[in-house]
Amino acid sequence: MKKNNNKFRGNNNNNNNMYNLNYRFDSVSPAGKFSGTALDLIKRYNELAKEAHASGNYVEMEVFRQYAEHYRKIVTEINERKAANQAQNQQNQQAKVEENQEQQASTSSEQNATAQVQASTEAAPEQAITQQPLSLKKKTLKIVEVKENDNVIKEAETDKPKRTYKRKTKEEPAEAAAV
Repeated sequence: MKKNNNKFRGNNNNNNNMYNLNYRFDSVSPAGKFSGTALDLIKRYNELAKEAHASGNYVEMEVFRQYAEHYRKIVTEINERKAANQAQNQQNQQAKVEENQEQQASTSSEQNATAQVQASTEAAPEQAITQQPLSLKKKTLKIVEVKENDNVIKEAETDKPKRTYKRKTKEEPAEAAAV
């Protein structure tokens, strides 16, 4: 199986969203090729930077620190994305809890209203109820049938100009060249 080369993955922002802390990177640097997670590569490049600093090679030290910074940014982005996802999940859960509380409150108020209506009808059976509470009113739907008007359809069809296409035959280009 061919190994995927992630050399150009940073060019597309959609690919950056697939990284997680366990994703293995292949990194090629002046010190050689390294593979590992972003955290492993940060540690390795920091060690190489310390060694270069100890040997007095400040240019190489800065190069390794830049490599480490690159992978540090990736880790930061992953952590920020995780935090945003967790915050979104918490908001969704909180909204669900609030919705459930509202439903429970509405069902309890409906039960109270029906109990009051039943109590009032039992107490005074000869009195007719003239107005029901809002929660107990039945909703009615009115179905309206719309018939298409033939005149309207014909007018709509005449508004659009008809396109006509002329097919060229083999004889026409010869006649056009003769003119």
